[in-house]
Amino acid sequence: TSFVIPDCVEIIGAGAFCDCTSLKSVTIPDSVESIGSSAFYSCTSLKSVTIPDGVTSIGAGAFWDCTSLKSVTIPDGVTSIGDYAFSSCYSLKSVTIPDSVESIGDRAFFLCNSLHDICYSGTKAEWAKISKGSSAIPSGATIHYNYVAE
Repeated sequence: TSFVIPDCVEIIGAGAFCDCTSLKSVTIPDSVESIGSSAFYSCTSLKSVTIPDGVTSIGAGAFWDCTSLKSVTIPDGVTSIGDYAFSSCYSLKSVTIPDSVESIGDRAFFLCNSLHDICYSGTKAEWAKISKGSSAIPSGATIHYNYVAE
């Protein structure tokens, strides 16, 4: 139900944990630089994931259909969030996004109907400059600018 990825891993490949429906938590080491497409696709029991500071990209559909995931903190240094990255994460209530993000892909948070709070570390003007795909952010979500983690 839980998995610790070894420290020597730099990339979590496409589909690495796809359909691991019993996986409840995963610890990703600081050595990881990217999370591949559909890496955790349909891990429906996944409630907890800590994305380390070394990650710079989150691939398309990386956490798609992780229906039990409640909150996500995207670390400083991530520049892109792929298409459908967190799509269909129905329980997702809050996301923290750093000002290093330059693009949020199509439908990155599509069907995240519980997502009410997006905590963004940058300003409203910086948020406006982020390239956002169609339906990237749910219309009911509130963006909290200049967010500083406690």
